[in-house]
Amino acid sequence: MLIASEHPDAEHDPSFPSLRINTGGAAIETKSAYIHCTVDAESGQDDISGAEAKIKGRGNSTWEQPKKPYTLKFGEKTSLFGIGPSKSWVLLADYLDKSMLRNRMSQSVAETLGVEPLSSQHVNLYLNGEYAGVYLLIEKIGLKNDEGFVLEMDSHAASEGTEGVDYFSVNGKDYGIKEPNCTPEQVAGIKKFMEDVWDAIDSGKWQRVTEFLDAESFAATYIVEELFHDADVNLSSFYFHMGRDGRLCSGPIWDFDLCAGNYNTMRSDDPDCMYVAETSGWYSSLLEYGEFLDLVSETLREKEQDIRSAISGTISYALQHDGDFMRNFERWKTLGRNVDMNPPALMALDTWQEHVKLLDIWLEKSLKSLLREYCGTARSRLISCPDGLSDSESVEIIIYDQYIQSFGKTAIAAGKHPVPSRTRQ
Repeated sequence: MLIASEHPDAEHDPSFPSLRINTGGAAIETKSAYIHCTVDAESGQDDISGAEAKIKGRGNSTWEQPKKPYTLKFGEKTSLFGIGPSKSWVLLADYLDKSMLRNRMSQSVAETLGVEPLSSQHVNLYLNGEYAGVYLLIEKIGLKNDEGFVLEMDSHAASEGTEGVDYFSVNGKDYGIKEPNCTPEQVAGIKKFMEDVWDAIDSGKWQRVTEFLDAESFAATYIVEELFHDADVNLSSFYFHMGRDGRLCSGPIWDFDLCAGNYNTMRSDDPDCMYVAETSGWYSSLLEYGEFLDLVSETLREKEQDIRSAISGTISYALQHDGDFMRNFERWKTLGRNVDMNPPALMALDTWQEHVKLLDIWLEKSLKSLLREYCGTARSRLISCPDGLSDSESVEIIIYDQYIQSFGKTAIAAGKHPVPSRTRQ
């Protein structure tokens, strides 16, 4: 993987399209109430000018950060920058992820595994004429057809809604009903269905399990969740939907900013462990079935190179827009600083390019761990290195443990931030 050298100057012509939102000067102060706005989208594709819409805040821990995420809602389905159409859009700030790629990259990997992705586009956001940074514009999760439901396992549901109306509990976990709006009787029916799903899982009979859930969809999302070590997998932002055949499906995936080494707790930053298998009640239960293990193994073997291509493709895409990302960090000076639960190794990195490099390295290490665990093999990927080597020279991926150790024990103590060293083949 070729990672570009540091951009010499943050001054540049923007390459991401511009999204301009005007609230008439009104502050966006709450997640519970929309305020009126107008929207201009400028890219040369699906441009709009002065479109009526409304906007509010969103998120949990992310809403407490200086760079806020938002929900944008139009009166009708609207296409933006060649994606959509959708009535509701989310603007993810990616403030906690200094690579600003984890959400976009996880969607790309999920798509290669057959999980329907959410359309997205990075944009330069302007609020009331003021530059607000680079945001990921992404369609809001909702029903893809007129039947069924969308659920979120959500540890915040009890504090934000009413049980039996907005959410229900099964096996000690709360599930919020995202769509459609339901009567209490319908909520009770969905709860009964989820109880039946768990009865099937606990039955020890694989045929019964597959009568209630789409095992292929769960195998696909498990690989994504495990590859990235999603820290929220047993807490929140874990979605389900009813398939057209009446079975429970897993997905879409969501909220991957705190993953892939970007969370300093619960072993989620260790690419060698099977973090999700250890922490998720859903996946740990399914992994007790040999048939589910076979599905995971077969999918990994078939899609290994596609996964790598999705990762490398996202990084190549990002490097084409490095000036925009660097301009974001001129606006939000988080590089080299602690933000929320950043591990020490990430705090030691003071350029965006280093964060992209470490993400690439971490995911390669995690993929190899997955292949060893479920396929009994882990081939090394050769990558190109710009640090003093020509494009034709190959280097083997560095040992992640040594990299982390060098940051944790040497670089931080000395106040230095070394670039990863790599060994020539």
